Amino acid sequence: MFSMLPPPQRIFIIAMLVAWLVLYIVGMIAGTPNEDRSRRFLRSAKIAMVIITVVLGIFWLVYTWADPSTNRFAVWIMAGLAACGIADVVLADIFPIAEPLIPAMVLFGLGHIFYIVGLFNLRPILGATSTFLLAAVVVLSVIAGVLLWQRTIYNPKGSQRLNYGTLIYGIFLLVAAGMAVAIVIETGQLIILALGLLLFAGSDLMLARYLVRREQLVPYVRDVVWIIYSGGQVLIAFSIGAALLV
Repeated sequence: MFSMLPPPQRIFIIAMLVAWLVLYIVGMIAGTPNEDRSRRFLRSAKIAMVIITVVLGIFWLVYTWADPSTNRFAVWIMAGLAACGIADVVLADIFPIAEPLIPAMVLFGLGHIFYIVGLFNLRPILGATSTFLLAAVVVLSVIAGVLLWQRTIYNPKGSQRLNYGTLIYGIFLLVAAGMAVAIVIETGQLIILALGLLLFAGSDLMLARYLVRREQLVPYVRDVVWIIYSGGQVLIAFSIGAALLV
């Protein structure tokens, strides 16, 4: 993927990735733990990492302008990155929103819808034609979403709006991840996109368990979730560049 880039652009991409990693390290060192020690990461470092991810998406999007078929995929992926980036800002408590989780979840869900549309545009580019495989993966993803929600997230004593909001959101997320995995199974290509969406799904499963059941699987769970999620988003951004190579 890097081989298609002239040296200045290659240096720029590497610098962005280094900055992304350094921001996480500095944000963890300089941050202060909250009351339940679920996070300590600096808000400003988080916003900077979001900006870097969006910039990476825009960078690769520009490279698709000469290729209309790949550009359609890239536009939808970029829209998903932007929607999720806005959701991250909403969750950063910058704006005076009483319950930021609900609008953030709506934005993340919208982002996954954009990813799903992008995947539909990607399939013909890669020669993925199996309707049976696609349908099977979507059905299995929905079933997996319901089972995971029921066994690891649902809290009968908690907010029902949050309970069922996470169920609907989780189904969209797993369908997007499942579609990406189906493409890899059928064509062996765009593994980076499937991995990015699977990291996204894994991080959100951990976060939902903490937010709904108030169970911390690891210390500073929200910061662990953040680096897994943000890494997934970076891989999704790079999938635009990977699509240019097929």
